[in-house]
Amino acid sequence: GIWIEGSVYVWRDNSNSVIGVHFRDVSENVFLEKQILQSEENYRQLVNSIHAPFFALDQKLKVTYWNEESEKLTRIQAKEAIYRPVRELLPSYSNSDLGSVFCEVLESKKPQKTQLKMQWKTPSKSTFTLLHQA
Repeated sequence: GIWIEGSVYVWRDNSNSVIGVHFRDVSENVFLEKQILQSEENYRQLVNSIHAPFFALDQKLKVTYWNEESEKLTRIQAKEAIYRPVRELLPSYSNSDLGSVFCEVLESKKPQKTQLKMQWKTPSKSTFTLLHQA
């Protein structure tokens, strides 16, 4: 079958009002939407299969993705990390060159590698050290 979208409207002429109905085929839109949703699911599965902490940031350096390994290491759940500035989640961020690396990558659109030690206290008061390679 095909997917259709219908629009119903009132059309007034000199004698009286008539209801008009307009249909259009949206099968391709529905198909593309399903492909996008499947692609997003495949991406989520791929990223969660990485057995290392991984997170993604937007241009304002806010977290847009936080995988399960990031949750385990930091003890910060993804739902608590998403849309928060990364500097709030990684307290030693301001004392490191990680922030400048993020900004340089955003500006140049080229990957960079860096190694640094990061420490932060989790809600359980444990201190973690992370060797970060970007």
